[in-house]
Amino acid sequence: MENFIKNRNSDITDGRQIDISEYGQQSGIPLPLFTTSGVWESHIKPDEEAVKKGETEIKRLGKIINQLIYYIRVYRQDNRSNVFGFEVDLTNKGVSESINLISYLGPKNDVDENPCITILLPGELESRSDNEQAKQS
Repeated sequence: MENFIKNRNSDITDGRQIDISEYGQQSGIPLPLFTTSGVWESHIKPDEEAVKKGETEIKRLGKIINQLIYYIRVYRQDNRSNVFGFEVDLTNKGVSESINLISYLGPKNDVDENPCITILLPGELESRSDNEQAKQS
């Protein structure tokens, strides 16, 4: 998502980003935590088959946050990058599949430099990077 940091406040108001900090804090993440609407719609919001199997948004969100915590603990021991990919197993149309997501640690927005974590789809980070490179050229 282009400029997801710069436009975070308006993105939240417009529904392009979701503040999931409360759920992150319950799981032990002290930083503000956000996800894009792309992640929410395609992976957190369960489809009909997942609902039949008892999955809810909260359960799926919990799985994503728990995997994020696991990857932070494992990945950050050897690598200090603020961006890394992680996988989560979720049910989609009745079939379990591995989903690739991206964690981005950066400033909350262009005014508030305090750190936060944003969970994105891989393509959403790429479009942001392409946009930043074009501005620097």
